Amino acid sequence: MKKFLEELEKELTKNGIKKSEIEEILHDHEEMIKEAKKEGLSDEEIETKFGSPKHVADELGSFSQNEDDVESDIEGFGLFKSFSVQEDFNINIGLVDEDFELSGEDSSEIKVYYKGKIDLNKYQITFEDNVFTLKEPKMGFSLFGIRRSASATILIKIPYRMIPQCIISAVNADAIINKIKSGTFQIKSTNGDMSLADISSKLFKTDTVNGDMKIKRLKTEAIEFVTISGDVTLEHIDCENNFAVNSVSGDMNINNMHCGECSFHTVSGDIEGNNFYPTSISVKSVSGDIDIRNEDMSHQIEIKSKKSVSGSINIGKK
Repeated sequence: MKKFLEELEKELTKNGIKKSEIEEILHDHEEMIKEAKKEGLSDEEIETKFGSPKHVADELGSFSQNEDDVESDIEGFGLFKSFSVQEDFNINIGLVDEDFELSGEDSSEIKVYYKGKIDLNKYQITFEDNVFTLKEPKMGFSLFGIRRSASATILIKIPYRMIPQCIISAVNADAIINKIKSGTFQIKSTNGDMSLADISSKLFKTDTVNGDMKIKRLKTEAIEFVTISGDVTLEHIDCENNFAVNSVSGDMNINNMHCGECSFHTVSGDIEGNNFYPTSISVKSVSGDIDIRNEDMSHQIEIKSKKSVSGSINIGKK
């Protein structure tokens, strides 16, 4: 391992990579090699998985681009690719480890920007049959490959208009999503925090594991929430019809929300509502507490059912 890291340091230095970045890369590879040895891999097998020090250095060196020479209309980001949009289109995003931002704007183009050390040529970034796709690198990185820098961010700008479908999947990635209008908005996240604002949809679906989610100003016809252990904050939500929540241990905080029929199924997650006004509500809890307190008591909430093993349930005046 020592010889590999020494040679890698030399090759990285030759490629003109900054000393602070070299230190980070060497630390990452040292950790990954330790993990590989725990799995029983020999030195030869590890080099086969990683590639030679020169190969690794060349790969990382290709990430570094002179941003002064890259076209951009957003400070700090380089423009990688753009697509002209003439008709309705769908969004399909699937990322691992890369933080990203997605937002709508007054434009007739889809634009993909980047910031940090990232080689977007290895990603599937296409616009075919009116579907914009942004997926993981064509050459996937695993425990035995190059770990992408946490400092890298991908920014996607799309025309701000109603689209039939927006599907997002993210693992170990934080995301900021703003100004999206879609028929179906579906997001699945594992180990990443999500911040959403100004979303409009007919159906809003989420599935989160170990990641927090904050949503502001959502207007939708129906909401389907599934959360394992991530916390959820909802503010200024207008849901015309059903609002369904299935939670294991994640807490949910709701502020200023109107909806139709509401159902909460929680194991140990707590749910707190302030000025939360469903037309009807069904609650089933094992040990999670449900506490809903409203200022406007003229808005009557029909309590269809409430069951709890050890958690408390309160639906009353603030």
